[in-house]
This record gives sequence, C-alpha cells and structure tokens, in this order.
Amino acid sequence: MTQYDWMDDALCRQVSPEIFHPTIQETSLANKAKAVCANCPVIDACLEYALEMPGVTGIYAGTNEKERRLMRRRREQNATQGNQGVRDTGTAGQQTSIRIPTR
Repeated sequence: MTQYDWMDDALCRQVSPEIFHPTIQETSLANKAKAVCANCPVIDACLEYALEMPGVTGIYAGTNEKERRLMRRRREQNATQGNQGVRDTGTAGQQTSIRIPTR
C-alpha cells in the first residue's frame, strides 16, 4: 500500500479531467468539479495532498489554488502562534477552524 492509494477511490477519476482545470471565466465548470469533490469518499486525503503540494493547480478536494493558499497561510499562522490543537477543517471551499481538546 502506498501513500497515494486513496487516489484509486477518487470520484474525479470517473469524470473528464477538464472540469478540474477551469479558466477564471468557467465558473460553471469549477462548480461541477466542486460538486464531484463534495461527494468524494477521499476528500480529506485529497485536501491534505493538495495542501502539501503547493504547485498543484486546479480543483482538488473542492478547493482552488487561491483557497488552498489561504488555508496554508492559516496553518502557518497557527503553527507560529503556537495554536496547538487547532485544525483547519476547510473543505469544498469552506474555511473553518475547530479547536481540538488537548491533554
């Protein structure tokens, strides 16, 4: 088992890859891609992959490059501010944070 086995179960493999790389004007394609992601069983693994690979372009885990940059920035800020136990749970274009209890 490899760290990318989750990709085998990704719903994006069942549709045209073009919808995951829309131009700025193609908002309907971006919305279609995000709808596919919203129902994907591996959305969490996909988001982690996209966040760890800053050069990734297109829609991953229902997020675009701009949304992922914001999520990375928030993670970095949390790390530098010592906010242990805070996890960014943003998916499908929603950026939210929850506090996870620590012992």
